[in-house]
Amino acid sequence: KIIRPDIYYFPKTSLICIENTHNRHGGTIVSLDNIQQLSQIAKKNNISYHCDGARLWNACIATGIAPREYAQYFDTISVCLSKGLGAPVGSLIVGSKNIIESARKWRKILGGGMRQAGIIAAGGLYALKNNMNLIEYSHQIAKEFALRLADADFIHIDLHSVQTNIVMFVIPDIINEYEFESECKKRGVLIIPFGNNKIRAVFHFQLSLENVIKSTVIIKDVIKKLIP
Repeated sequence: KIIRPDIYYFPKTSLICIENTHNRHGGTIVSLDNIQQLSQIAKKNNISYHCDGARLWNACIATGIAPREYAQYFDTISVCLSKGLGAPVGSLIVGSKNIIESARKWRKILGGGMRQAGIIAAGGLYALKNNMNLIEYSHQIAKEFALRLADADFIHIDLHSVQTNIVMFVIPDIINEYEFESECKKRGVLIIPFGNNKIRAVFHFQLSLENVIKSTVIIKDVIKKLIP
């Protein structure tokens, strides 16, 4: 029912997109079975299939599934070099030769070209060659963070959803989430409100375990301070 029927007065459904890992669901991993099923639907209906794989590396490290195993089902896939891999900047889009040629044309039309980009490419290549094995550590400290917050009666965390480097937790309704964000920032903890008092914390391999543990203490103290 989501795919529009092939009738002249309907806009054509031309693309199915997924995100892996899924940001708003706390860095959870889209299973290979689910990806395969959607691929079959896309092919059956002659629809392109794209993966926003900004954190695909995290899914690969957590599952042991190689990037090519995930990528084989998609027409295009984008990956980020500056998130889990820690490069200063940079993303890539991967697809067939014809698709990439078209993407380059549209990049130029939209003003996305860049000269002297070799220094950026060098950072990305370094990250791919040297930082992949460091991603597992970011998963470990995310889980440690989640476990230490989960023991507080006034914080809710679905520990099952903590699968990679993102932790979503819920603070009491009586607290203003933006005030909570501001108070945490004053004490050196950077988090993002996601609405309805759900808070996102993201972890990377440059963080020390000591700082991660300290952040849980600060978060608990701030919540206690803000509860009347």
